[in-house]
Amino acid sequence: FFFFKQKTAYEISACLVGSEMCIRDRYSSEGEFVPFVREIDTVAARGNVEQWLLQVEEVMIESVKDQVEKAKKEYTQKPRKEWVLGRCGQAVLAIGMVSVSYTHLR
Repeated sequence: FFFFKQKTAYEISACLVGSEMCIRDRYSSEGEFVPFVREIDTVAARGNVEQWLLQVEEVMIESVKDQVEKAKKEYTQKPRKEWVLGRCGQAVLAIGMVSVSYTHLR
């Protein structure tokens, strides 16, 4: 858990927005962009890094779930290449595996 927090704090430093010190999105270490479903105000934690890192973890999970739901809705509506390139990798993998499993079970 300590390694996660240390690594996340380092990566998040690039996402802090101006003097507001708010986190609105995240770039993974692979350079993949994931918009957050809600903003995190690091100033509200009053210097307690662990507090806002727990919020980051919570919002990251919510944001990936949101991306998976959007990917599911778009799966049959967009051409495959456009769909794959327009979604985060985790959402593409999750919906792709569900689709393949569903197809083979029918």
